[in-house]
Amino acid sequence: MKIGLYLQDYRDCNEQFFFEDLYNIKNINIDLLVFPETCYLPHDYKLNNIDIVMDSYTASNRALELSKYAGCAVIIGAMDLNGYIYNVYANYFAMASETLTSLYIKHTMTTTSPLGENNYREQIKSLFKPIILKSKKIGMTICYDCNHALFSRVYGKQNVDIIINSTGGNVVYDKWYRYNRVRALENHCFSFCTMGYEDKGKNHSYTFGFTPTGGHMTPQYLYENNSKWDSIGNIAIYDTESPDIATDLCYNLNQKESDNAKGTYLIDPDKFRNINIDGVYPYTENNIKHIIVKNDDIMLPEKILQVMYEKRDKQVKYIIVNVRDSLNMDYYNKVLEDVLRVRAMENYCAVLMVSPEMTKCFQSGDNRTSQYILKIDGKYRLDLKRMGGPNTIWKNKDGMRASWRSGYEQLIDYLNT
Repeated sequence: MKIGLYLQDYRDCNEQFFFEDLYNIKNINIDLLVFPETCYLPHDYKLNNIDIVMDSYTASNRALELSKYAGCAVIIGAMDLNGYIYNVYANYFAMASETLTSLYIKHTMTTTSPLGENNYREQIKSLFKPIILKSKKIGMTICYDCNHALFSRVYGKQNVDIIINSTGGNVVYDKWYRYNRVRALENHCFSFCTMGYEDKGKNHSYTFGFTPTGGHMTPQYLYENNSKWDSIGNIAIYDTESPDIATDLCYNLNQKESDNAKGTYLIDPDKFRNINIDGVYPYTENNIKHIIVKNDDIMLPEKILQVMYEKRDKQVKYIIVNVRDSLNMDYYNKVLEDVLRVRAMENYCAVLMVSPEMTKCFQSGDNRTSQYILKIDGKYRLDLKRMGGPNTIWKNKDGMRASWRSGYEQLIDYLNT
């Protein structure tokens, strides 16, 4: 399958350039063209001035028109009049067994979210129904939904082949790299992301493609004379039949360790050695909830979150402890370090890895990047203010609501049932 990721923002966008791009796409025979979140479209009022819950028909028809013009399936994004940010998939050329149209609604960093619906659990199956294209199963997410493992995991549990994230906004490159790579690793599928964005004259645009084993794919470009990875207006084309063979090393693997100067909690990794358990189990000590995860259960976010979210206590801080019977260093360098970091970032907590060979510790930063913690006298010093977990994530703040936590807990229950 050939997937085109459109690096587009609102600079220099006009109807002529838009249809020239679609005409050129039609001549190179790709299977799917993906636009960024809330992308530019000529006459986009047709998608923005509707109630997407009550009138998905209008959005689907508009997307089918663009699919016909581009000669391939498309994923386009908009915001409806109620504040729902959504993607609509359409394939004008769908065969009998393929998906004609499909809808995905953004869950986080938005004004209105499906998580706020009273019957959210009953909607999950329809909200995350995979797309069928060329006998492949595809899942859609939007922007910050890739920060939360379960919005991708719900597709992984359905054995999708591809997860596509459409992003818009000024996000940190290394954070998005790690999130999208780990979504590929934990769900054993391809992961693609496109983000076109400009802010105060600076370019913040890129595409990602990762193989099921975490290989960073190299695209070709529609306009080869302008093939910089961050070129606005270009279209990066990824071919799933010819991915990179080698698995990449984890991102920024040799980052320097640093101490938490403001840290007040010391943790000794030796106390977790030789724990004789399987799976995931918790214990709480001094208002710190330790979530013990044996071996590769660290790859199962739904199991970890089931334990993390089982009780609500605003005073509790959170640390995930991955206890391993042994450690393969090649596996650590190519898979595990990124997974450990992402577990800290996505859950706004600390993560400790303990094995006979070595120990490592990471903690989420204030902007949900990751800090590599320095061991001092055999212990790690942690900042409890950055270990709030669900209590920090689900608050009334820009793009989030405390009440949406209930919906996310319903998704946790759904994936563990």
